[in-house]
Amino acid sequence: MSLASSTTLIGTDPRYPIIDPRRGQIRLIRLHPGAANDDIVIDVAVHDLSSTCKYAALSYAWGEGECCPISINGVPTVIRPNLCNALRHLRSPSARLILWVDAICIHQASTAERNHQVALMGQIYSTAHQVIVWLGQGSEYTDQVLTSLRSGGRSIEAFSTDLRLRCGLTAVCSRSWFTRMWVVQEVALATRDPRVRCGMMEIPWSVFVRGLARVRDLLEEEISKTEYPHFKFQKSMEVIAAELLASPEKKKLWDGLGVINATWWSQSMLGLNARYEDQSHSGGGYTDVERAGQNYSVDSSSGSAKRTLRKSAYNLKAKVSQVLLLDEVRRDRCAHGLGIQIARTKQFRASDPRDKVYALLAISNFPGKTVTADYSLPVERVFAEATVNIITQHFGHGYNTFPLLPNNLRIREWPSWVPNLSLPESVGSIPGDPTDLCPRDYELQPLLTALGDITHFTNFSADLTVMKVLGLHLGTIKSVMPIDFWDAVEVLMVLRRIRRALPPTDSDLILDVVVARSQLVESLDEESRRFLDQNFRLLWDSLADSTFQADQKTFGWTLETIADPRRLERVLIVTESGQLGLCPQVGVKPGDTVAGLFGINFPMILRRERRDTMLCVAHLAAHRWGHDFLKDMEVKDPEVLEKRHGMKWFTIR
Repeated sequence: MSLASSTTLIGTDPRYPIIDPRRGQIRLIRLHPGAANDDIVIDVAVHDLSSTCKYAALSYAWGEGECCPISINGVPTVIRPNLCNALRHLRSPSARLILWVDAICIHQASTAERNHQVALMGQIYSTAHQVIVWLGQGSEYTDQVLTSLRSGGRSIEAFSTDLRLRCGLTAVCSRSWFTRMWVVQEVALATRDPRVRCGMMEIPWSVFVRGLARVRDLLEEEISKTEYPHFKFQKSMEVIAAELLASPEKKKLWDGLGVINATWWSQSMLGLNARYEDQSHSGGGYTDVERAGQNYSVDSSSGSAKRTLRKSAYNLKAKVSQVLLLDEVRRDRCAHGLGIQIARTKQFRASDPRDKVYALLAISNFPGKTVTADYSLPVERVFAEATVNIITQHFGHGYNTFPLLPNNLRIREWPSWVPNLSLPESVGSIPGDPTDLCPRDYELQPLLTALGDITHFTNFSADLTVMKVLGLHLGTIKSVMPIDFWDAVEVLMVLRRIRRALPPTDSDLILDVVVARSQLVESLDEESRRFLDQNFRLLWDSLADSTFQADQKTFGWTLETIADPRRLERVLIVTESGQLGLCPQVGVKPGDTVAGLFGINFPMILRRERRDTMLCVAHLAAHRWGHDFLKDMEVKDPEVLEKRHGMKWFTIR
């Protein structure tokens, strides 16, 4: 069946021929041929997915900017500039091109149509003859990068020494396409090898990621050889700046606060926390990062260039790793459940928070009832459905990955047990971030699986506003103490304050709870771990003397290792029975309850209101109910657990 013979029934808007939702129909566009500066002319017609019509599906970032005029079925309309640039670059001078493009083929103003078409997205991309990844307009730098990746071999090795080439790769991997939520499934579902297009340069996806994997290996090797074996990626920005910036004119500070001038910082590929703007939609020129490359064409053998390359390796490795995650999802396809897919793609962004769930439906494994796209539902209901699916079908939940909304930010209709699945780019900056709090996912999963049927321990109201869960009361909070581990000085101040406030406490307990040793030691070798334990014990004992001053030579490395900005806005909690815990600073206060939920030891902070309100995840130590609670437990009947182990049902709204 050809596109010309497809149904072309025109509705009230001639740009959107009517689709029969019962027949699995989509719209396709026919892009008329033309020269580079000719007007863009498009015909739109309806197509049955079951037919043999060949088409290419376009994967791109919508972007912003002044809209461009085009013609659709003879009707003047406008599209966003990045799509306009894509169509101009893809257009043939002599032949018509058949494409599927979401912004044109889906009537975005119709909720019913969006629901119907999103349900077909898996088929749309898997049946496409070709998936085209459009990264935006090219430049000499992006052309050079793609050429090197395509050539392989020694061309890849050049990323180790060529600062301008590395700068160009940073620019490519910083294009907004790599942060867009929908591209995850668009690439994953492509039956054939997708084609990556940047300007007029094109490279197969498999070749692109193979080259990036080799670059990542080179960067890891470079980082492992750094002269700073314990270099912290999270070091304060002003310290990094002092090491990197040589010229006085580049040392502008914001109001003397030690924050690098944003304009220069965004133009420099050296910034470890820089946010690179994709300017591919602007219609000309280079991105800021590409311009910066012109300023760093220095002798790679010089000491300054070597330091610059070494420091830039951390940022570029993070960028490359996120791109390679897309290929990992492509290789896995539907091997994982919704919860794992949401967690592994949390750094990708969506303008509609509901798409953090809906964009993953086609590549998630649903052993039972599936979640379906319905844009008439509010965000909290969509996240509630996803949470219920994760808990009941996959023996897991998102509480050790995603934050709960603090009471002062939560809208009235949002159940307190529903986590915020729409994370911003910087996970550590959000209130209630549970990252690095116990238990870890690999500890939690076997315990949840051991329960057999988790619905015996957790159930929900029909409207998904109330959760009932089996658990154990672990303690009542007596006091709360803020924790701030931004740098070594702050670490010492916090430890001194805790030492004065608490009765004599074992150093191992402080290291486990306050410092979160189980997460910290993952980046250390065995010798460093032993040294950390011994040195921290000496430091903690020394703090009993109010006149003690920690010298840099003895305790400098220990304090720097403990320093971690990810634990900002954390609080130390002390229960009435003297147990210690750590949790996000989300309005937790004395009188709140610590409960181990889900039939295992998963500590949460609850607050008694009309019903319990779930506040956040916690790490509570020194209580009688350990993480090995289920190892010797033969009985999985909730009634027996209530009688024998003192569990109770918590009703959480």
